[in-house]
Amino acid sequence: MQRRSQTKAGIDANDGPPASKRFKAEHEEHVPARPSANNSLRPEFDMLSFPSDSAKDVLNPRCEKLWLRDGNVILVAETLAFKVHASVLERHSVVFGELLAEEDPARGHTETHDNCRVLRTSDWGPELAQLLHIMYDGGTVTFFDRAKPIPFAELRAITLLAVKYKVTHVVAHAVSRLEAAFPIKFDPTRFTDLDYVDGGSGKYSVICKEEDCIGAAALARAIDPARPPSFIASALYYCCQLPTARFFNPVQYGREAAFLPSADIQVCASAYQWLLKADRTVRMPLLYMFEQPLCNDNICTSGVRHMVKKWLLVGRWAGHEALRTSDDWFVEHAEKHPEKRLCASCEAHVKASIDGERAKAFQALGKVFGLQGWRPAQ
Repeated sequence: MQRRSQTKAGIDANDGPPASKRFKAEHEEHVPARPSANNSLRPEFDMLSFPSDSAKDVLNPRCEKLWLRDGNVILVAETLAFKVHASVLERHSVVFGELLAEEDPARGHTETHDNCRVLRTSDWGPELAQLLHIMYDGGTVTFFDRAKPIPFAELRAITLLAVKYKVTHVVAHAVSRLEAAFPIKFDPTRFTDLDYVDGGSGKYSVICKEEDCIGAAALARAIDPARPPSFIASALYYCCQLPTARFFNPVQYGREAAFLPSADIQVCASAYQWLLKADRTVRMPLLYMFEQPLCNDNICTSGVRHMVKKWLLVGRWAGHEALRTSDDWFVEHAEKHPEKRLCASCEAHVKASIDGERAKAFQALGKVFGLQGWRPAQ
């Protein structure tokens, strides 16, 4: 039988990665893992329940925690089936509401099982289970607890399903998590190299790998192609800090490969010249201080001269890191050359001037990356 829900909704299924051990333990049944790159499966059928013999060819194994006694709709996904409530689906999802209206038994041509309507989807069962748990359990689950970080791959999978079914509050929360990793307002302490990669500490409520800046930019376009969420600007900036060849390489999330959209590849490639110029402008306050010292302290003047020489030698006026903080470079200089340390007043002045130029560069990201209507948060 055709998957009526997929055909009528006109929405493609979104595949994603298997959940992490912690997140899966809280939100999923013990189900066969989605095939990985080597097509392996974990035999985890111990808590599954199958329909009666006559229905085995119709329904997948049941998700016991979401096979509700008084449910009146059966959702059949890849590897799992769920018995849930039409009213809950309709309350959270406009798309489910439309599908249930189309599948009204009074209109005929409706698949039923055990006096319940049956909706079929090609969604991956464990991911749909996570979304359903969020619909039912609300803020009591880990998803809404910002203190408990979620790996980007898992957040991406949930968000794509929430976008597909228009579960807007889930999308909004996912965006708020991503805004922590990919800032929407200028923060002078951020943009030190690829600082969204936090080594698993969950500092920004979402755990990212280096390549996830590409996944984040692609996800922003999936959420709204025309007016993507504001975090896309920082994500694209971070993409420009990767080797150019990475733009064309897919990022693998489970069975699905995420690509940087071709339009964004073009704007990132064209942004390099702007970033190079902006990077020079951001570091110029140190050179200005070299040309016109602010104090008569010989040690401070010698320190400025030494830093200018060092920055020239290592190419700190020839990069694409216009948003990068310079604070750690001042610390490095003071530790290695205490006899040439800048005085407190001059150091504070030059740092503030550099941060002012960085803020101007951040405000220009929308124009640089062709993001219509983008404005940094205040």
